[in-house]
Amino acid sequence: MGCGGFRFILLFWFVSRRFNFSLLHVSVGSVCPPPQFIRSSLAPLPLCLSSRFLHPTFVSLFFDQSLLLFVWLLMNNRTEMSGNKSNVSAFGKAAFGAAVVSGLTWLAVKKYRSGATATAVTTKASAALSDSKITITVTAPQPVTTSSTPVAAAPGTPASGGDTKQSSSDIPYDKYYFGYGSNMSSRTLNRRNIHPASSVPAVLNGYRLAMNLKSAMAPLEPTFANVEKDSSVGAAVHGVLHRVTQPNIEQLTREEGGGRSYQRMELPVVPYGGGPAIMASVFVLPDHRNDLRTEGGDVPCSARYKGLLVHGARESGIAAEYLARLEALPTATMPELSKVMTSELKSVIASREITLEQLTNKSSGYLWTSVKGVVIDITDNKTFLTNVFGGMEKTLDMAKFLCDEECPIPTSLAQLNKRHKAYIDAVLANLLMQHKPIGHIKDQTYDW
Repeated sequence: MGCGGFRFILLFWFVSRRFNFSLLHVSVGSVCPPPQFIRSSLAPLPLCLSSRFLHPTFVSLFFDQSLLLFVWLLMNNRTEMSGNKSNVSAFGKAAFGAAVVSGLTWLAVKKYRSGATATAVTTKASAALSDSKITITVTAPQPVTTSSTPVAAAPGTPASGGDTKQSSSDIPYDKYYFGYGSNMSSRTLNRRNIHPASSVPAVLNGYRLAMNLKSAMAPLEPTFANVEKDSSVGAAVHGVLHRVTQPNIEQLTREEGGGRSYQRMELPVVPYGGGPAIMASVFVLPDHRNDLRTEGGDVPCSARYKGLLVHGARESGIAAEYLARLEALPTATMPELSKVMTSELKSVIASREITLEQLTNKSSGYLWTSVKGVVIDITDNKTFLTNVFGGMEKTLDMAKFLCDEECPIPTSLAQLNKRHKAYIDAVLANLLMQHKPIGHIKDQTYDW
């Protein structure tokens, strides 16, 4: 039986008990129930709407009860009660008042319980009933601040191991995430505004590191890291175990494909130094997603991506043998802008001026992006690039992706070095190989 049918039976039972009501006979006395009965019927309403008993189904039950009684009395007893208008008025106001309170509380529940963070809803309602009027008072919901202490560091953590930070917010650092690719590096996490409470080296046993996740940014970024089950003796993937918050896990899930590529799994990870395994979130390419797996085995990644893996392994104290394996990874060649930027493309780019307001207007039906002032139409792109590039000037942002020892994260175009500029040229070349340019940003010039 559906929820609606169950609620109807409850309402029908309540009416029959209160009013001697049956399917074949209706007997409500000569007039509407007296005001004393109204007060006793609605007396539990403030309790039911309090923070302890607040529940959408319970609130809906009171709403339906009040509305059904009111409508039933009007429809079936309109003639009989015409001689006692005061009772009709009192009961009508009581039922309507209860319906209003229930409706407001329902909206409060929907608004305050739909957020990602925990918020306590405290809604109080009181009904002062008399023969002539009803006064309804509703106290608006107030967020409740919950203080919490981050959980203890991972078992087996060396005394000096990892970068430990204290939380400045009230969100507990009670989740673990195992990064084996670019998210080993604090520079990648800082760029994403994720600051773990602790980061320690750890091992995922029974898996191997693979470079076989297809990239939507190929050939600039041909492939990204993945982990695959490996039954061979000693098979293991080394990485960094980050202690983070639940919102951090949700953000990482979105930024790692939102389930469209990587799948988030809970796997046992063992911190360096021994100790019990810790269940941590690990992003893995599912076995059935062969459409996202490179053909013929592993494919060389970009030099930029390899640099992030090496940097993360070094700063976190990954074992020297595993670090040497990362340093030996082969890399792909970046596309060259000089070979892509033809005279025809230059003419198209120079022929039209586009303002930043036009570029960022996502409600216009088109989706543009810009690198080095060149505006490119990516409306038909169906990959995650529409979220990464769409409606934005990406020159400085793309330079931040190149964050290794030789390339500090820039905060302005004036801080770009030769490697930054070479990578930005490769980004633009990569976009022009797949999409058409439509113009250039007005009043923006680049001297390289």
